[in-house]
Amino acid sequence: MSDDFMKEIKEDVRHDQLLAIWNDYGNVIIGAIIAIILATIGYLFWHNHQEEKLLEQTLAYEKNLDLEVSKGEKPDYSSLIQEGSTGYKIMGIFEQARSAGTAQEASDLLKSLADNSSFEGFYRQLAELQLVMKKFDSTNGKVLLENLENLVSKESFVQSAAIELQGFAYLKLRNIKAALQAFSSVAQHPQAPQSMRIRARAMLEMLTSSK
Repeated sequence: MSDDFMKEIKEDVRHDQLLAIWNDYGNVIIGAIIAIILATIGYLFWHNHQEEKLLEQTLAYEKNLDLEVSKGEKPDYSSLIQEGSTGYKIMGIFEQARSAGTAQEASDLLKSLADNSSFEGFYRQLAELQLVMKKFDSTNGKVLLENLENLVSKESFVQSAAIELQGFAYLKLRNIKAALQAFSSVAQHPQAPQSMRIRARAMLEMLTSSK
């Protein structure tokens, strides 16, 4: 047999095999292609929608800042808190708590963030720390120490600030020895900002000189 004839036979066999595969799986192949196309279109639509939402949230955030800074009006971040992306939701809660009309409103907002396990630990700890700061002047030192216990015991970016507040809580209880230990810990804390360490050393000097 000639080579040309053998090639024709092989092509016929291959054609028959492909036709058989198509008859058996053609609908599956078409369905898979359509699914890929629809998924691609869906992703592009979702991506564009997300960009539009992000732009709307950015404009809403900037509008509130402008209301407060330029016009002296009270901002309203409620739309961001309810419908914003995670980042803008967190910023909205902190900003709304900062500009809240009452201490109770601020506390409720911060507590909602601190208790929400869907947020990252750092933001929850920061909210928890601010909760203590908001009520520091009006709260008994013993209660403050209880509220700070969780933040003080865990290594985090807010731990040094929590220990500093712990020192001031001890001062409210007139426990100078414990306050000295707290401020000494802050002065040596590896993650404490330089300004905080300087403040802690100043407190240590003042407390030791007054003994």
